[in-house]
Amino acid sequence: MDYLSELLGGKDIIPCGPLLVDSGGDHPQEGTAAAESDQVMRWLDGQEPGSVVLASFGSEYFMSEQQIAQMARGLELSGERFVWVVRFPKSPNDEDHRGAARALPRGFAPARGLVVEGWAPQRRILSHRACGAFLTHCGWNSVLESLAAGVPMVALPLHIDQPLGANLAAELGAAARVPQERFGEFRAEDVARAVRGVVRGEEGRALRRRAGELREVVARNDADDAQIGELVRRMAQLCGKGQRVAVPN
Repeated sequence: MDYLSELLGGKDIIPCGPLLVDSGGDHPQEGTAAAESDQVMRWLDGQEPGSVVLASFGSEYFMSEQQIAQMARGLELSGERFVWVVRFPKSPNDEDHRGAARALPRGFAPARGLVVEGWAPQRRILSHRACGAFLTHCGWNSVLESLAAGVPMVALPLHIDQPLGANLAAELGAAARVPQERFGEFRAEDVARAVRGVVRGEEGRALRRRAGELREVVARNDADDAQIGELVRRMAQLCGKGQRVAVPN
């Protein structure tokens, strides 16, 4: 909170949350997406604990062909097992839709992982015993879900506010950064090195310990609504034009 307050010129920060729904609602109830979700979870059931990297970059950002190529090569070079969620913008013409089969590099055959197009049950994957790291853009929801699951992050912010989430996760000791010479640009070799470091390296062991500690903190805060009450009191004071307003507990 001190970090955010400093960025905002010393303004008070009232934390509310984490505002997370139960992971049981993290999957569709019917259709193709539900079948693909079940396939992912069955595949995870067959993997060793902490051996899989979830790579997902949110619902608001679509990677360029160059970024997809570097990511595909980086995941292959890492030698780790992975679930990679790839999203593409919808096209009014189905023939113009840039699906995974057309967008992935020629010859890319993920023998050690799964490529899921469009949607995957992120919270369920993060909570699975096989998930050992989260390669993420560090959008705020993804950071919260990773902390709630106790999974260390490999941070690769790509646009808008994501560097803030990445910096915060790294400062908390829960994330390693993928080097970027320019915002949104990254090299396959750097992705591979960062992923291996978190899954197998000494840095990864330290990050996992810290992620476990933060998971307990998140769980305690999730059960405590005192922060919401403080927010309500502050808002009531503002609505009262600076006058103190009695707010029922």
